[in-house]
Amino acid sequence: RPMQPFNRMSNPNGLTRTYSRAIDAFGFDKFGYQYDDLNFHGLTIPQLQKQIEEREKEDHVFANFMLRGIGTSADVEFDLCNEKGVCNFAGTFAVLGGPLEM
Repeated sequence: RPMQPFNRMSNPNGLTRTYSRAIDAFGFDKFGYQYDDLNFHGLTIPQLQKQIEEREKEDHVFANFMLRGIGTSADVEFDLCNEKGVCNFAGTFAVLGGPLEM
């Protein structure tokens, strides 16, 4: 379903009005975006690629959170705990909720 207010006829930007569904944002090239300097958390694309390659050499754990239907947006902080109950901060993720959540 289209997201408000992007789908409204009062939106003067025809591109965002046409591509107003959340899934449409993944094809950012159709919006005519070009980047002179694209950074992610302060890293250039080559720096980010190098960091990803270095991290791929280490063991990883994957955790899947199914929060469908939460109906609200939130920042979630979580800890990992060992068998002795000692917990350490493990990360943060964002939930974009509401009537059009994916």
